[in-house]
Amino acid sequence: MSRDRPINLMGTSSLSRLTIWYEELEKAKPQLLTEFDRRIYERIVDLLGVKP
Repeated sequence: MSRDRPINLMGTSSLSRLTIWYEELEKAKPQLLTEFDRRIYERIVDLLGVKP
């Protein structure tokens, strides 16, 4: 699957892709993640009731 496709948060695989994308970006180029990005990611995970 291509990681540059739009994220559909309704599917588990989409959540997995979001998690992979976020974690890889956080490791490789953390300077690109803003505080807003972190808060949005944490909120999505919280709303879905899952823990990465």
